[in-house]
Amino acid sequence: MDAFLKKLKSFSFKGSVYKKYTSHPDRDWLIMFYTFSVINLLIAGLLFFEYQKTKDLAATETSSPSQEIQSVDKNSLVKTLEVYREKKNRFESLLEERPESRNPAI
Repeated sequence: MDAFLKKLKSFSFKGSVYKKYTSHPDRDWLIMFYTFSVINLLIAGLLFFEYQKTKDLAATETSSPSQEIQSVDKNSLVKTLEVYREKKNRFESLLEERPESRNPAI
């Protein structure tokens, strides 16, 4: 493998222009890795700080047991269910029968 790499390096152009304007993958990936790591550490630190700040707030507490639980009005529920039954029946009847056209041009 070393012999192959030596042969491969011998075919490359080693001029001064080549060294100035080409990318250096090892260096470039290392810079990208360090930048990514620093950004991730900053984000993790900020998230941890926000978690510590918000975990003691009253917004995360549960409601006190002294509050009354609201129940559903049964009469309103029956009326609402009746309206939906009528809509369902009307829909099914429209599927079975073709409605009459009120437009005389048709």
